[in-house]
Amino acid sequence: MLRSTLVAAALIVSAAPAFASADLPDATYHCATSDGVSLGDIRVEGENYAGSNPDGTFGTPEMFIVMDGGKVEWLGSLPAFEAAGYRIDSSSIVTAGGLTRIDLVVLADGASDFGTASCIP
Repeated sequence: MLRSTLVAAALIVSAAPAFASADLPDATYHCATSDGVSLGDIRVEGENYAGSNPDGTFGTPEMFIVMDGGKVEWLGSLPAFEAAGYRIDSSSIVTAGGLTRIDLVVLADGASDFGTASCIP
């Protein structure tokens, strides 16, 4: 009985997301689509982020989760993205050449094709 309880507990823990906010360094990341449309900024501090508003101020800090494989789940809003008419389909952390960035797959309001965007410190 104890063994099956321990196995079940191990399975639950291994299925949980990895809270590895250290994978996303504290910084302010400027985001833009691949065709140059500015989507505002994301300020990361620890396990929290704040998205910029259309006026350039930052909203209330919200939590994010870094999942296995560097996938990021934003647990709140990104006002500048929404004001520009975009929503995030997926996001991931990419580190190359000593620079960490956030790569996004986005969908514009009314569009049927997904686009890409990057957020760079």
